[in-house]
Amino acid sequence: MGKRDRSVQILRLVPVESPVHRLWPGTKLTAIIVLGFVAAIKPTWTSVAVIAVSLLLTFLLARVPLSALPRPPRWLQVALLVSAVLALTSGGTPEVSLGRVAIGLGGFLDWLRLTTLVVEAFLAASLIGWTTAIGDLGRSVSVMARPLAKAGLPVESSVAAAALGLRCLPLVLDEFRTMLAAWRNRSPLPGTSLHRSRERVRDALVQAHDMLIAALTSALRRAQEMADAMEARGGIAGLLPGRLTLGFGDGLALVAMGVAAALMLA
Repeated sequence: MGKRDRSVQILRLVPVESPVHRLWPGTKLTAIIVLGFVAAIKPTWTSVAVIAVSLLLTFLLARVPLSALPRPPRWLQVALLVSAVLALTSGGTPEVSLGRVAIGLGGFLDWLRLTTLVVEAFLAASLIGWTTAIGDLGRSVSVMARPLAKAGLPVESSVAAAALGLRCLPLVLDEFRTMLAAWRNRSPLPGTSLHRSRERVRDALVQAHDMLIAALTSALRRAQEMADAMEARGGIAGLLPGRLTLGFGDGLALVAMGVAAALMLA
């Protein structure tokens, strides 16, 4: 039960009252874009530390329960372990001497810094999902893209596609979990007649074919339901209207973002 709760909360609003929830979604997106851009320019340990502290403070202010934190799957843990071992074998400065053996930690430290930045980016995106309604994200992006629209760029369709993608993502995750559970139930049990390699391969291909048909059928059904709902609400125009609603908390958040960016660049 606990494992399911952790998976459900990914990219979904956690309904609690907090200063982070009251921020305009565009403020959170701006903070992530700016800090991510600065980290890409200067991916140092200082940047890693500043982003980590910023995420920790935001997480505490958001009052998100620890149960919302996702649990990495086993295959990802194994992949990280294997990649860490490979990075450790690449050597590089600095070096640590263990008796007569010198171990270079340069490659491992580079791997650790890059992996930490990727994890921080995932947690930052998750924080936006936990503290912001998905529908508000699309409207905020439309407001942020207005200068580009005034410049003559066709941003309306792109913003509408992004808003639809964000709204459909939880549905896609739920459908994927349902089909995965169905596939596991259909897997042959040990000791059945499918004991030879050729029969196992054939059974895997048949199941993959059935899963693909089920995924296409589910996607078409969901698309039809989404189209009917959009038509009832006035088409894509209902996704885009939004307004700039900055408050005192947004000003503090932008100032904190500026301070964090300055520390990363220092």
